[in-house]
Amino acid sequence: MFKTKHSNQKSCIKIYRLLQLLCMLFLFTEANCQVNINSITASLNQYQLNNFQEKIFVHTDKTYYLTGEIIWLKLYNVDAGFHRPINLSKVAYVEIIDAANKPVLQTKILLKNGNGDGSLYITLPISSGNYKLRAYTNWMKNFDPAIFFEKSVSIINLQKPGNEAAPAITGKYDVQFFPEGGNLVAGLKSNIAFKAVDQNAKSVFFTAVLLDNNDTILKFKPEHAGIGNFYFTPQSNHFYKAVINFTMVKQLVKICQKLTRRAM
Repeated sequence: MFKTKHSNQKSCIKIYRLLQLLCMLFLFTEANCQVNINSITASLNQYQLNNFQEKIFVHTDKTYYLTGEIIWLKLYNVDAGFHRPINLSKVAYVEIIDAANKPVLQTKILLKNGNGDGSLYITLPISSGNYKLRAYTNWMKNFDPAIFFEKSVSIINLQKPGNEAAPAITGKYDVQFFPEGGNLVAGLKSNIAFKAVDQNAKSVFFTAVLLDNNDTILKFKPEHAGIGNFYFTPQSNHFYKAVINFTMVKQLVKICQKLTRRAM
């Protein structure tokens, strides 16, 4: 009986130690798997960060322009994989590229939650021809330029030698600005009122942008009878200009003339 009991105890001890060994092996395997999973996850996150790509889409109001006109822009910033809006880059760079792949116009567009809008003023020295509108972010410059957004646009300069003479502009317009308090103060947000009239002192409608160099600061237009206002914070040592477009007024006059002829 003693030997049998002792033998049973030894068997129990062996089974107990085997169970301990199995538990330790299981715990070690689980910990090792967890380490591997964490390592794989970290590697995947790092890979996605290093290879993450943005994609810019740009809508323009049209594809052909005259010098002196404004290219109105609407930008969408998405991730290249799923085309979902992203809020990674805060600024997009837009350029007009000539045939030699050199930028002739440049501007920056503020991005917020993957969206942005702005404009490009087409300066008079630009020659007539076909150009490319290109857009990208600083992050996109880490990859092949082939991912930059590109779109063909045509520009016609009627004042360049060899082109037809520019049509005479009929009518004169007077646009006056009235800063709140009489003067602009650097760093201080100001309310700027404005009024636009023609040569007969009649109110006119227009669309306009305020530019800092070629960067669009804001857009504005009259609210009623050629009168309106906008808020603006000027900065020291910056030079601003307003580019005003009366094209809509001329088109409206032509339409009214056609309607008058038909009525007669």
